Amino acid sequence: MPQKYNRAYAFMPATIEDARTSSELFDIHTQGFQLVTAPTTHRAFDDERAIEGVYYDEVTTLVKNISGAKSVFVFDHTVRRGEAQSRRKPAHHIHNDYTEQTACSRAEEGLGEVEFAKMKGRRMIQVNVWRPLVDVVRCSPLALCDATSINPKDLIRTQIHFPDTERW
Repeated sequence: MPQKYNRAYAFMPATIEDARTSSELFDIHTQGFQLVTAPTTHRAFDDERAIEGVYYDEVTTLVKNISGAKSVFVFDHTVRRGEAQSRRKPAHHIHNDYTEQTACSRAEEGLGEVEFAKMKGRRMIQVNVWRPLVDVVRCSPLALCDATSINPKDLIRTQIHFPDTERW
């Protein structure tokens, strides 16, 4: 069952460049993303227990090192596959994964009400860590947008309902 959107998306022209070949240094705190060479020894991306155990620890360390965060927790993961029967295919539309509202609700859900209350007034960020499962992604490559290139007035507020969940 596909995701349901409350508003139609508009197709707009956009210039897409390969950030891997850019001389610009991208910073998570400025552009909203950062490219990092961080090889993993983890290979069992079809084993949920291995991902949630060993791999979550690796990702936590990586995010702390890159962001400067004092504490990090992983609240979920998605292994995207382009296979026809996969429920978690790559997205083929421009979108933002989190809003201020969903960021807070996911943080409170992951930390618990008491720990979340201790974070009040502190800066919190949500970080997606993306890794290709193959050397070179040839189909549905990940595209990112430089946050400094967006005029907030151009953003369109929308809701997406994820099937088989209560999550919007």
